Amino acid sequence: MNPFLKYAEALQGAHIGDEFEKFCIAFDTHERIIVLGNGGSNSVASHISQDYMKFHRKKVSILSDPSMLTMLTNDFEYEYAYQKFLEYYVEKDTLVIIISSSGESKNMLRAHEWCEENIF
Repeated sequence: MNPFLKYAEALQGAHIGDEFEKFCIAFDTHERIIVLGNGGSNSVASHISQDYMKFHRKKVSILSDPSMLTMLTNDFEYEYAYQKFLEYYVEKDTLVIIISSSGESKNMLRAHEWCEENIF
């Protein structure tokens, strides 16, 4: 099952204010943040990461370097590129934010699965 659809369904019945409060708590308690997105969502992730660094002094990483992205896709296939990035960059106490407009991209789903197995 697509976890993003599960989250979207959960949010329909949830109080957005409560969910935002949970995010704020997670955001405040993590010094290091990784923001991931592919395609247009990568541009959104890049913009968000810059604001988090500039306004909140967070240590932020994003997979937007073309040479790193092409290395990861060449060596590990596109489906695993973001997962591999997480394997290299996640440290203790890292908050990972995954942005997906469709919720169907295999690379984002793999990154989510890796987070579920290794961070939470």
